[in-house]
Amino acid sequence: MSTQTSSFKLDAKATQKIIAKRRIFRAADAGTIFKFDIQGNGTTIPVLNKDKAQVNDAAGLPLYKTIYNTNVNSHVAMLNPRNQAILREAMVAETAGNMELAHEKFNEYLNAVQVSFSVILNNGRTNPVFSKGDLVKGKVQLITTDNGQLLTVENVTAVRIEEASSTMSFNLSDLMGLSDEKPSAADVFTPLTEGATAEDVFTLTTEDVFTPTTEGATAEGA
Repeated sequence: MSTQTSSFKLDAKATQKIIAKRRIFRAADAGTIFKFDIQGNGTTIPVLNKDKAQVNDAAGLPLYKTIYNTNVNSHVAMLNPRNQAILREAMVAETAGNMELAHEKFNEYLNAVQVSFSVILNNGRTNPVFSKGDLVKGKVQLITTDNGQLLTVENVTAVRIEEASSTMSFNLSDLMGLSDEKPSAADVFTPLTEGATAEDVFTLTTEDVFTPTTEGATAEGA
């Protein structure tokens, strides 16, 4: 989840800041191996088929999978009309002063555009387990479903300690291509003024904000 239940309420500016802190994967990144962080400790759910029925393994035992969120947004999801509609609903609610609904919709949008992946929990085997803040790497995959395209990652593995030590010495400006003074929301959103209305929605122009991390990349090239 993007936020926890508290007195904090998401608005447009807070949503911009959250997105500015995440990396962005694009359709053109498919097939590329990236390093990224795990967000949260995962959610385990049953594996279901298209008819929403529980799937069993060859031994007849029910299968489960753990879904992990990452500190990455999907550019494909950000351009999805359904997700843009959620964002507009959030903006309309904020403009109308309905912060409860605005928070709900901004949170729904952040979850919808966040890259996640799943790990099948094979019965009787040792399955990979990841935790909040783990540095991992995986190959970006572009998948076409009945509901459109989505980006995910596969073959996710933990980054070795010696490998992590050579890639963690970057700063946010190196990663995002932004200045050290403050992140620029304009890289993702249209600027919001004090008199912003529901029509002043995000442009979602995120091209060339990030560069891929390839195998053997140095901290400067991350």
